[in-house]
Amino acid sequence: MTKMTLNEMTQKERVLHILTRQNRQNTLTVRQARKDHNIANVRAVVSSLRRDGFEIQTRFKTNRDGAVELFYAL
Repeated sequence: MTKMTLNEMTQKERVLHILTRQNRQNTLTVRQARKDHNIANVRAVVSSLRRDGFEIQTRFKTNRDGAVELFYAL
C-alpha cells in the first residue's frame, strides 16, 4: 500500500492528518487551512469530524499584530 499525498486525501483526511502529526505542532489555523491546504470551509470540515466522534477543540490566540486568530487542536 502506498502513502497518500495530502492532495490525494479528502478534506477531512487532511485535517485529521495535520492534527495528529507526530513531532510537530498539532494545530491548524483557519488561515493555514485555506492557504496551505486549500480547504475553504474549515468550520464545516471540523464540524463533520466532531460528528464522527473526534474531540477537536477550538482555541483563540492573539498573534504578534494583536489580531485574534482561531485555531483547532485535537
